[in-house]
Amino acid sequence: MIKKKTTTDLFVTYSPTDVGLASLVADECRAAGLDVFHWGELPTGAPSLELRREIVESSAVVFLVTRSFVDSPDLPLQIGWAMAWSKPVYILHDGLQPSEIPQYLRQFKLYPIARLAAAIREIKKGLQSLTED
Repeated sequence: MIKKKTTTDLFVTYSPTDVGLASLVADECRAAGLDVFHWGELPTGAPSLELRREIVESSAVVFLVTRSFVDSPDLPLQIGWAMAWSKPVYILHDGLQPSEIPQYLRQFKLYPIARLAAAIREIKKGLQSLTED
């Protein structure tokens, strides 16, 4: 089966209040050679259809889970979209104790924001294996 080339390597999604931290994550990923699109780059007021499209058209998805996003109903919804399209999911968390991370997120690769460089290495390795397969 021939797969359509996705638009970006990585889609980063987060709470609107975490735009500064998310921009830092996106910048670090870009500096490592990844093509990144993040939620804040969608037009203001973009419908969920556009958000879903970005998840579908990315090779992998990073969820920036913070206190402002952990209890949002958007988080499990977006996780579901990523899972429905069999996207590799990476969880970057900040300001949360491991016990505060919901159980349904623990099936994915979890990285504290302080280990961003390690997460980026893992993402790149995962994308290479997708390309080879």
